[in-house]
Amino acid sequence: VFNDGPIKIVVGETFDELVSNNKNDVLLLFYSPKCKKCINMLQKYGVLGELMKDEEIEIAMIDVTANDVPREYKVSSLPSVYFVPFDTKKPEFVDAGVVTNVEDFVKVIAQKTVEELKQFDRNGNAKEKEEL
Repeated sequence: VFNDGPIKIVVGETFDELVSNNKNDVLLLFYSPKCKKCINMLQKYGVLGELMKDEEIEIAMIDVTANDVPREYKVSSLPSVYFVPFDTKKPEFVDAGVVTNVEDFVKVIAQKTVEELKQFDRNGNAKEKEEL
């Protein structure tokens, strides 16, 4: 219903479909709508979703106040970010303190994706048009 845009909204019922069984890598943000740091990160996340909409990665988020957190995710503070590679499906914690802007998110994704991004190299730098 809400998942036609560049950011996928994950709820308990759709967690397996959108994260665990996804055929793409997934960047997953655990947040609370009452958390000021989360709201600040959500603004950057929206820009990131637009940047990544043509890539083989899902940018997703889940509200922890309305959904249970699966056991394999250790969410001890908010916001919490995990990268889930499509091949292993083993969640990798991403330090939210390291991703302070959209460029930081791009670098993390570029370095962690199973297959290199179309628009960015492994360091998160935009590829030249002839490289695309």
